[in-house]
Amino acid sequence: MLATLPCETQQFMLRTSILAQLTSPVCDALLEQRTSRAMLQKLEQANLVLADTGAAAGVCSYQAPFGDLLWQLLAQHHGEDLKLLRERANAWQAATASTARNAQNNKATPLVLRDAATVTETEVAFVEPLSGRELEVLSLIAEGASNKIIAERLYLAMSTVKNYVSTIIAKLDAHNRTHAVVLA
Repeated sequence: MLATLPCETQQFMLRTSILAQLTSPVCDALLEQRTSRAMLQKLEQANLVLADTGAAAGVCSYQAPFGDLLWQLLAQHHGEDLKLLRERANAWQAATASTARNAQNNKATPLVLRDAATVTETEVAFVEPLSGRELEVLSLIAEGASNKIIAERLYLAMSTVKNYVSTIIAKLDAHNRTHAVVLA
């Protein structure tokens, strides 16, 4: 699913996955931009893996286990960015806490960063790599193609497509086709 999103959205999601809870101010500070509110609204409207944390208005998080998977991708493929992202997040927290103390308001927003210790093997172990053909089938599912259309496009028998779909759902431990697309 991530690969089908625009590059700007992918980068936003990967880099903000370091945060256990997302707010537009901390995302802006983390990414050194002022477009996080619009991006978070876009992700929420598109029903893209955001969950309301119930903590406070404007605070959300990536749905489990998707947030952990994003964080794992960030750590594996952009590890060099982690230190910088942590520094920016901590600088934002220090500035927020200082402002709150100066205003004699002790309700500074706590900042919770993901850490390697928070993403355990058991949480991400269910993700077995998909084969090239399974990725092709999943991509077509993401486009909304039916089994019949997938069979026609990939020159496969309908029973073969059904087997691929079942295998994809099983490998991703998904509930159905749509859930498989979200998890991938």
